[in-house]
Amino acid sequence: MNKQVTTQEFLSMVDEAISRTEILREKLVKDNSSSGVIAASQKTLDSLQRVRGHIEDDKLPRVSKGEIPEGTGLGLSRAIGEWTEDEELLGAARKVEKCFGENW
Repeated sequence: MNKQVTTQEFLSMVDEAISRTEILREKLVKDNSSSGVIAASQKTLDSLQRVRGHIEDDKLPRVSKGEIPEGTGLGLSRAIGEWTEDEELLGAARKVEKCFGENW
């Protein structure tokens, strides 16, 4: 059985992904990266902030309560992988995904 995480622990994981996205987005803007990549980074940031809000409001469906099917994910790693290979951000996203699927 997996260790259940607290809401605060899950929020901390999401905050880490948000922070890494903000840092990477700032670097992309500074480096004059393509507008498509910058837009994708902003979309990721918006999505992560929306997930955070749903967690805070207790509106994010829970696999553990049977509200959504087992194996359902947030799609963060896949979406992020479409526009960056940044291992720190992808690692943070995978951690959020794993927590959601196994503990939430």
